[in-house]
Amino acid sequence: MTAVVASREYTLERNDERATIMVQIGMPAIRPDAPWVWYCPFSIHQEGSSKQLTADGADSLQALMMALSALDAILQYRQRGGKLQMLDGTEATGIGLRSVDGPPAS
Repeated sequence: MTAVVASREYTLERNDERATIMVQIGMPAIRPDAPWVWYCPFSIHQEGSSKQLTADGADSLQALMMALSALDAILQYRQRGGKLQMLDGTEATGIGLRSVDGPPAS
């Protein structure tokens, strides 16, 4: 993981259980094994499990947007049948990206 540039904590409530989910996004960087490709690392930590993933792009911005889009999709999948909240109580991922090749979906 490169230096962390952003993080957020969520709570997930499902079946009368409550779990904390912490996400982190690393600084985009050029892949050492493929210098024409940028990557953006991100991680998801939930009690008892931790995943570190990367998203690739043609440049740093696209890699970052791909990481955010993937993170949004993973969090939405995890909230199925439950309630995902940001620390302020908002029931959403708060990311809001749906497409990296056009305008956000309305």
